[in-house]
Amino acid sequence: MVEGLMYFAPMSSPKPKHLTMKNSMDFLKINDGEFGAINFNNMIPMCEGVYTTIDFDYDNVTLNKKYIELLINQLFWLRRNVDIVCNKSRYLYNMYNSKRLPKSIMERCINFKLLEEYSVKYKLGDKSE
Repeated sequence: MVEGLMYFAPMSSPKPKHLTMKNSMDFLKINDGEFGAINFNNMIPMCEGVYTTIDFDYDNVTLNKKYIELLINQLFWLRRNVDIVCNKSRYLYNMYNSKRLPKSIMERCINFKLLEEYSVKYKLGDKSE
């Protein structure tokens, strides 16, 4: 939760480059990159009810077992590191909105406040824009 809105930060699947990349203000490796990474620069506000949960049941025919195992590993890591993830997201959010980020990171970030405005309009039913 940031400023009363739920934010979702996209995670990426593990890639060889994650093993050599360093954590930064807007990027965090999950289990040293073994389980992928979190891209805080692209986190988005999310209204209640516009997302769905994923069933990690191995009988789920829409997901393969290797992907389910990755999701479970990511989830366990996130639960153990929830404070780090929340603090990092709030810090980036505040630094971006106060324009105190290095230019390279500032340019990688989405406009959090603008997306919040659209999120509130969507929640209120104003889908005109």
